[in-house]
Formats: sequence, C-alpha cells, structure tokens
Amino acid sequence: MIAVYLRPDSTQIVKAKMKKGTLTVQVNKTLPNVYLPDMSHDTISLGDDVIDSLADMFATVKNVLKAKKDEFYLVLPDYMFAMEDCFRFDGESDIRTHIENGTHKTIDTLCYSKPIITAPEPQQQLVTVCVIDRFLIDAFNEAAKREKIQLASIESAGISFLRATGIFAKEELSLYSFEDHATFIGYSSNGGLFKMDTPELSLHSLSALNDLEAEQQIRQYMIEFEASAHQTFEYLNQDLPYTFMMSPEVIGKYPAFQERQSAPQEFPEYIRPGHIPEGMEEDWMCVVGTLLQSIDFNEERFEEVVENYQTIASGNVLPEEIKVSSKRYQRMEDLTKYSKLGIAALLLIGIVEGVAIGIISNVQIPKDLQTEYDAARRDSEDIDNELKIIKLANTENEFPLEAYSAMTEDLPEGVHFTSLSIGSSSKQDNSKWIKAKVITDDPLKFQDYVSSLSDKPEFKDVSIPSFNTDTSSGYKTAELTIAKGKVGE
Repeated sequence: MIAVYLRPDSTQIVKAKMKKGTLTVQVNKTLPNVYLPDMSHDTISLGDDVIDSLADMFATVKNVLKAKKDEFYLVLPDYMFAMEDCFRFDGESDIRTHIENGTHKTIDTLCYSKPIITAPEPQQQLVTVCVIDRFLIDAFNEAAKREKIQLASIESAGISFLRATGIFAKEELSLYSFEDHATFIGYSSNGGLFKMDTPELSLHSLSALNDLEAEQQIRQYMIEFEASAHQTFEYLNQDLPYTFMMSPEVIGKYPAFQERQSAPQEFPEYIRPGHIPEGMEEDWMCVVGTLLQSIDFNEERFEEVVENYQTIASGNVLPEEIKVSSKRYQRMEDLTKYSKLGIAALLLIGIVEGVAIGIISNVQIPKDLQTEYDAARRDSEDIDNELKIIKLANTENEFPLEAYSAMTEDLPEGVHFTSLSIGSSSKQDNSKWIKAKVITDDPLKFQDYVSSLSDKPEFKDVSIPSFNTDTSSGYKTAELTIAKGKVGE
C-alpha cells in the first residue's frame, strides 16, 4: 500500500502494510518535487502537460519506493475540493441538490463521497460530503493508466488527518496554510466536517502585511470561521484549540497562533510509525490516515473513540467505474503473469465489484451483505492471498481468460459479482465450470444478463440454483452455475 500526499510545496510518500488491523509504516519520505496541478474552482479542464506531470509523479514514487503491485492512495489538499460540508438530509436527492446548489455545477461534472453520517438525538441525521471536479479525477486516472498504477483512492487531507488521529468523538478546529492557499477545517462529532477556504491567511498574504496587520487579519478570520462553525454545529464549545498545519516558524511569529495552538497529536496504538520521528507524527497524519480506510471504526473496540450515533466510512471520491476498472486490470495482470509462467489458470478469481453510489449507501446495506461486500474489497495483498493456484494438471483447458472476458462483456450496470470461480475440479465434469454469486437491485437486469450469458457459445446450461430477496433492503442475491460450452476451439 502506497500513500501520496500531493502538497503545493512538496510531496509526502509512505509505503505501509496492513495486517490484522495494524498499519505498519515501512518507508516515509518527503520529495521536493511538486506535482499538484495549479488550478482554481473556475478551471474546467486540465491540459496534457498536467497529465504528463502526474504520470511522472506515479513513475517517480514507484521507483523511489520500489513499488510493484501496490495500490496507490492519493491525498489532496482540501482547497482542491469544490465542497466539504455537513448538512441535514432526508435522502440521496437532498444530497445531490445541496451539492449542485453549493457548487453551482451539475452533479455529472462532480465526484463525491460521504465519509461521515451522524444522528445525535434529537437532531435529524447529518451527512458530510467531499466533492471534487470530475475532470481532475479523470486526469489522475489517465496518468495512473499510463504508468500501469492501480489507483485505489483519492481523499481530502482533512478526512485523512481525522482518521489518523483515531478519535472521532470530539470537536476540532484546524488551519492548513500554504504559500498561496489556506483552509480552515471544522469538525464536531455532533455534526461532521466542513471547510472554509481563506486565501487571506496564506503565507504569501500574511508576509505582504506588517506584523500588526497580519495579526489583526488572523484574528479577524478566526472569529469569522468560529462564527460559521457555531452556525454549522448545533453545539460547539467556545475557544477550542487549533491544529495549525504550518511550520513552527510561522506559528511562533504570530501570538494569535501561539495562544490557540493545541497539543501535538499522536498516532493511535494500531499505527506503527516506523521511522517517523517522535513528536513529528502530526506532520504525517494526512498521508498515513488514508491507508486506514479498511478499518471498520464502528466495531465495538472503537466505542470509546466513536459516538454510537456516528457512521465512519471512506472519503474516497473515485467513481465506482474507476475503482472496478482498476481492480479488473490488476486481476488480468495477475492472470497474464501466471500464463507466461506456463500455468494455465487460476481457479479462483477474487473479483471486486463496487456497488454504485446511490444504489447501496454506507448505512443501507444489511449487515450480512455488508460483511460479504467488505470482504471482497480488501486491499490487493489480501485479495492475492485468496487467489489459489491449483496444480497444472488440474487446470488444463480451463480457459480462465476467455471465461472472465465472456462473463464481464455484457455485465449490466447494477449487477455485481461478490465471487466468481472458474474451473471444474473434475476434467470429466464440466457442468459446473463457472460458479458465481451476484447482487443486484433490479431483477430485470439480472434476467437480461442471464439471457445474454445463455446466448454465448462459450457457455451452456446456465442455471440459477438459488435466488433470494433480502427482506431488510430489497436487494436480490443469486447463485449462477454455468457449464462449459465451445471455448478454446
């Protein structure tokens, strides 16, 4: 697992591994190179030179960290996001309307995530959204494809930092200040997270003023931000301390920063910081925190640091089609590699098919289906451990590449695999050549898919041993068994 925090002044990179709920940092480095696109929220597209620069970033990080099949998790400064806000909602349509009204852009030009949902009584439930322009996501995806990188996630620094602290039952104010940008972040377990971009507090803006003017400007915008925070959060303590993400020299120059600075934060016990120096952990939280997305913070062991009315999820803004495409590419790379070694097939293919935003949300999937879905979405190392290579004698003439291609060729949107196995344990019995489990919200799409499979010459006798409806959600789950047809002839 590789995390990259693209700052406007440098690039932080981390290589780590997750095992049994503990993240171990193996390598951490700061590159002087700046790869972050220089853009404003009025930008509508990025040129080839930006994609070239991002491709160079992937290539450089891959070389420095000696990466092979590692997934890449990217973290971007919060000012790059068109919106980070928390608000009351009744359904997905409310969320989309709020985003369009707040950004003045249509939802199809944006990507968004819902990392936090909270419902403290007697308040209506609130959702936190992180929204980013789609063209920016497409640029990162194109650059990753060029370098054959498996792009797993793009998150905001504010969400990643919060996750790295390991505490969600709290109130927290932060200020991220760079040369030409500055952003306030407000967080409360009773409401969620929101941002306020304040370029007036950028390092360049402050340096252009004399010390007294700069001090007055800092205090003025802190008052404005805190007033906004009190309006956003129904309950918020007065005079909260701040986490200032800037150099100690800048903090020491202005009394307003010194008076409100919080104590340095440390990693929780399930993060092993490796060579990150003691006392410097806070400086690495933005890049490390994104690698904790696979942890379920709603488990009982986190009950002291997460309120029982909170749901903590991923802030990953990658669209489902990019996540699925990235996983498919990695699986096909694995299959190709084994074919070159002379091994005919992998009998078990771990397929990760994400459920589209708007079909199954973080709080709507039944617990048993969520468990199955989460198990399918482990990072690539865990998935690879599940891929079983059977002896050559048992895999002759199983044609996994052809079968996989035929199975996914006409897979409709809204129908997703939770598992797929190819190959019969008996060469004489090809009646169960393929076994698959699927989940869908639309039985008509599933019927069309089965009809499509039945028409393919590669398959025959497509049967459905079980077809069930989950009573709590209405989603359909089914098992497919397919006999081998004319394949490899």
